[in-house]
Amino acid sequence: MMCPNGEGASTVAGATRQHGKGRGAMTKHRQDRQWKQQAQGLVEYGLILVLIMIAVVIVVAVLGNQINNLFSSITSGVGMAM
Repeated sequence: MMCPNGEGASTVAGATRQHGKGRGAMTKHRQDRQWKQQAQGLVEYGLILVLIMIAVVIVVAVLGNQINNLFSSITSGVGMAM
């Protein structure tokens, strides 16, 4: 079967595959789409990490003094035991 652009095409199980120049364009398109999906995944992971970092900063800011007092009392208790 001939395509309108004069290149050949073959049919396999009802799907048409292009041969020739169109194949390179499809491969390039597929690679671009795959790269964009990978980039999107990396951006999503980055956003999750930023949200986790913000949560950690907030927790440390709110509970920082209490945690410091806890460790101070532990170290002074250990110092007295020796």
